[in-house]
Amino acid sequence: MYQTFKSKTFKLLEGGAATKDAGTQRASKNDIINVANQLTKVVDMTADEIAYQFVGSTPLVLDDQKSDCGDIDFCLFDTERDKIIQRATSVFASTPKKIGDSIFSFAVDTGGKKVQLDMMFVTDIEWAKFAYYADPESKYKSGVRNELIHAALRSASTFGKDIIVKDEDGNIIAKVTRSYILNKGVKRTFKMAKPRMDGEGYTTELQTVTPDQIQALLDEYGIDRTFSSEEDFSDSPNELANMLFGGGVTPDDMSSAEKMIQLIREKKGKKARKIFADAEEGMRKRGFEIPEEMTNVQNEVEDEHQSEKAGAQPQEPAPQAPPIQ
Repeated sequence: MYQTFKSKTFKLLEGGAATKDAGTQRASKNDIINVANQLTKVVDMTADEIAYQFVGSTPLVLDDQKSDCGDIDFCLFDTERDKIIQRATSVFASTPKKIGDSIFSFAVDTGGKKVQLDMMFVTDIEWAKFAYYADPESKYKSGVRNELIHAALRSASTFGKDIIVKDEDGNIIAKVTRSYILNKGVKRTFKMAKPRMDGEGYTTELQTVTPDQIQALLDEYGIDRTFSSEEDFSDSPNELANMLFGGGVTPDDMSSAEKMIQLIREKKGKKARKIFADAEEGMRKRGFEIPEEMTNVQNEVEDEHQSEKAGAQPQEPAPQAPPIQ
């Protein structure tokens, strides 16, 4: 997972790396069962109920579809977080490392070795099982699929509800778009470029703002654009599938990078090239393998684009939003 601030990119520790200083190792099926039993002392759940809320590649190890996993991912409702973390710290005799806003990594002793347990606080378990799902038939990490979902959602803007405003150099000054948030769902977010300290324009760093602040910026520069001030929040995987690809597509159809690539190719037409380029940028930032299937499709779409361009009649350039200095 990455967070970007201006021109710097910082990698957040995951996949067993967050607790490597404690000597954690990859988790086997027996390790996972051991951790589930220890978790019954932390949360008011049985070991079977806990196992249902394991996500990522952890269920694959339990089902003997993989031999081990880098860490054990356990999602739970984001209630009484402080009390649960305090209890876990005591039970595991381990001080957690916080990753982002909602993940706490513990080094857990399973008898002779330690493994990493990520306690992931979410707002809905079924959404989390979709968002963090790892398809056993996929060649790629689940994060590759999620980068494709991120990119597809960014391309699915709704006229009159979502906007992106850029300055004359192509820098984003304000944007109102829906975001795919792994531990919560999908919602419209409102972001604006951070003003420079000297008052001369804006930086390239985007910060979360209110709809009123977006509207004030549009009014200041005389930009006649409308947008929705509603978040339109959803934590339904079915609604996301319909939002991205229309009726007839289910969350199961989006379970892997390979399936997402095929859907984008079939459903997105000329937008596919931009979606794949956007997704590839995210994958490279996170150090993921770039799917060969995606590269092949990009090349095919590029060839089709060039053929259409060669036979097309000249057109007037599209109007641009007023520049912001």
